Amino acid sequence: MDDILRKLDKFEKNNDYLNSSLSLMSLAKKFNTNSSYLSRVLNSSKSINFSKYLNDLRIDYAVNQIKNDAVFRKYTIEAIASECGYNNSASFSRSFYKKTGLHPSYFVNEILKDQKA
Repeated sequence: MDDILRKLDKFEKNNDYLNSSLSLMSLAKKFNTNSSYLSRVLNSSKSINFSKYLNDLRIDYAVNQIKNDAVFRKYTIEAIASECGYNNSASFSRSFYKKTGLHPSYFVNEILKDQKA
């Protein structure tokens, strides 16, 4: 279990979660384990399933980039979604709203307003 947690930590630090073709199966294979064990490790150590884990990492990345990168703020929602590992903007927007309570376009506009103030 410690080995998997170390690998997850490295996975997070390297932003490997931005890969849009990532799946529980592919990550388990990369970690030389099986998907049910990886899922169990996530559930017991972080108290979330793989899908929520991945979405949380991606949305945290998006929020951070929007706040800190002026070029990133100029991207379309589709481009931001793609940069964050989503295959479509609808699932990105849904995840973003679920985690932050705001729609991504509103969030970007609020940051832009704060920049001008």
